[in-house]
Amino acid sequence: MPRLIIRKFSTPISNFISSLLGQQIDFYEYFNEKSIPILRKIFFDSISPPSGEMPLSLDEALSLYILIKAIKPKVVVETGVSAGRSSGFILQALHENGEGYLYSIDPDPNVGWAIPNYLRYRHKLFIGTSKDILPKLVQELQMIDIFLHDSLHTYDNMIFEYKTVWPALKKAVYFYQMMLTGIRPSRNSPGKLVVGLYI
Repeated sequence: MPRLIIRKFSTPISNFISSLLGQQIDFYEYFNEKSIPILRKIFFDSISPPSGEMPLSLDEALSLYILIKAIKPKVVVETGVSAGRSSGFILQALHENGEGYLYSIDPDPNVGWAIPNYLRYRHKLFIGTSKDILPKLVQELQMIDIFLHDSLHTYDNMIFEYKTVWPALKKAVYFYQMMLTGIRPSRNSPGKLVVGLYI
């Protein structure tokens, strides 16, 4: 039975990831101290994007980085890029893992300026809306390890994205905004994690 896990700010990152994996982990086991300057630059380069959107907090971005390091996904899909804060943290973790690719969807061709160039070899950016691109991408990929929703946060769009990716999802859905409090995983989908973040 999949689990709906909501992480609040007061929950330490290590405890949060441990609850996802079902075992206690050491935060520093997955955190690469050499990456601190890189992650710091990605974070500050993505502050106050022109769109006015609110990117992930540092705490949330680090949670995502550690989650990627721990689960070691081969296929990560995200909708919504903006400056590229979440993309950069995901890509740095994939780079350190030595495997995996990030597939991003965004209608703006000028997104992702905070992503370091050396990480782009693991990044595939599709320009367009999730309604136009996501179904085709899911059909092409067939299996998705982790899905991150951070595009248009309307009920209809979120429901569309979750329903589209769910059949192909292997490990986790990472909600950036917990707007759909009524959503629960299917009973016929064991092993999938649904992760919620309060912001």
